Amino acid sequence: PNGHVDHFSSGNGGIDPNVLCVRTRGEEVWLATLSGMCRLVDGEATCFTPSGSGFMYMLLPLEDGTVLGATDGNGVVRFDRDRLEPVDRFGPRTYYALSRDAAGSTWAVGPESGLCRLKQDTLICTDGTMPQFQGDLFAVACTGRHVLVFRDGAAMAYDTSTGLWSDIT
Repeated sequence: PNGHVDHFSSGNGGIDPNVLCVRTRGEEVWLATLSGMCRLVDGEATCFTPSGSGFMYMLLPLEDGTVLGATDGNGVVRFDRDRLEPVDRFGPRTYYALSRDAAGSTWAVGPESGLCRLKQDTLICTDGTMPQFQGDLFAVACTGRHVLVFRDGAAMAYDTSTGLWSDIT
């Protein structure tokens, strides 16, 4: 090393430096940024921007080669074959977080969305006005048969086998 550093910005082939989430799949590194998503392989970056707002909060690389993204304005998007497409054109348009449970179901949360489950190409959401969803839902995680949902000042667990909710705060 001679101390020389090549700098690539988003304007000349680099990535947006505002990275909100990093995930890996095999040798790929996936980044959620303020301008979309980027894939890094062997030091080479390829970035993808959804139509409209590119703001992407979180990514979820899947085993089938697709990548889901939680966006501000485009709902949940799917990256497949070098294209970004909305998963569901009718549901809430902003999501903050994604998670996948042991059974292979994908879950999403965001402001006023309630808890949403991705079923093929449709997001099926609970009523976002339920008491456990007062305020924005910021994070979701899956463990065993439970989906954990976090909001300001509270955490709830949804039992996927019974459909019951538990307050875990």
